[in-house]
Amino acid sequence: MMRSTLSLLQKCRLPNNNGSLLSFKNNQVVNQTALFSMKSNQQYRFYSTDVKDLAPLIKELRNRTSAPLKDCKEALIQNKNDIEKATSWLHEKGKSTANKFADRAVVEGTISIVVNNGKAVILEMNSETDFVSRGETFRALADQISRATLESNLLAQSLAEIKPDTIAPQPASGSTVADLIVGTVAKLRENIRLRRVHAIDASNQPNTIVAGYAHDPSGTNQFGRLGSLVQLQYEGGQPDIAALNQLARNIAVHIVGVGPSYVSIESVPKVLLDEAIANKRHPNSLYDEVVLLEQKYISGEDNETVKAAVQRISKQLKTNITIKSFVRYSVGEGMEKKVENYGAEVMEKINKAK
Repeated sequence: MMRSTLSLLQKCRLPNNNGSLLSFKNNQVVNQTALFSMKSNQQYRFYSTDVKDLAPLIKELRNRTSAPLKDCKEALIQNKNDIEKATSWLHEKGKSTANKFADRAVVEGTISIVVNNGKAVILEMNSETDFVSRGETFRALADQISRATLESNLLAQSLAEIKPDTIAPQPASGSTVADLIVGTVAKLRENIRLRRVHAIDASNQPNTIVAGYAHDPSGTNQFGRLGSLVQLQYEGGQPDIAALNQLARNIAVHIVGVGPSYVSIESVPKVLLDEAIANKRHPNSLYDEVVLLEQKYISGEDNETVKAAVQRISKQLKTNITIKSFVRYSVGEGMEKKVENYGAEVMEKINKAK
């Protein structure tokens, strides 16, 4: 009798005081409204656990785009696991994010230098904060762009500037330079800009040495707030190439440390010399400041100039060495950096209130 009664009750739905339905399940009273809600929640959680099935696709999508995991998952869900559509979806989302940040000031950043088999690239890439510019993600992007430029057909046989707009469409890491920047902006949530690039391809030029140096406290010599590239040529004899490479590197270090603007006196603009004379400044004082060959060589002997050091090493190696060109970058040079003065701001508000 008891069993038949329970069986009957289990088939029944009884009203609760609050209007919800009660039923019996496994000999226990169950609130049907709560059960329905629980089932709905279970369905949602089951949908979320599909991540296990999406894991290979998420991994592939992340490798393609470097987008955050949650964005990769959302892209796949929104595009019904179509990897190509998900990739496009992420690119469009990244562009939208990049556009939001495009007007933000970028005065921090890093200098990146890559030298390989007679080719060399130096670039400056800017970010909003120093924290981001010192991070691995930002530096990895700078390295990818440097190497993409190095492998492009944009390099000239002499050290020359390359417009960033021409680098943007270049292939890089399975994508393009422009898409890599957009993806990194979306990931770091900061505006990023490739500001300037110089490069040279001396791989097919005999008797040419190229070297670079970036001042980095961590010692990588590839990234830093200061950097330089220098091009040397030698003529005659069979000099020690390792010694020439060392000389070129030492000169690149000197350029970073001392900051010359011109190779020789002959390359100093006349207007600059006229200005110095008008200000009653001796030309030699100007040359010591801005001309590489006239500066005291930081790796030299007995307080010798760069010119004297090059002449001395030329005799030692039995060849004629010439410094053909150089370029020096400093992060943010020429850009106006806003300096917050909160004390002045407070005083201004006080004065206005009077």
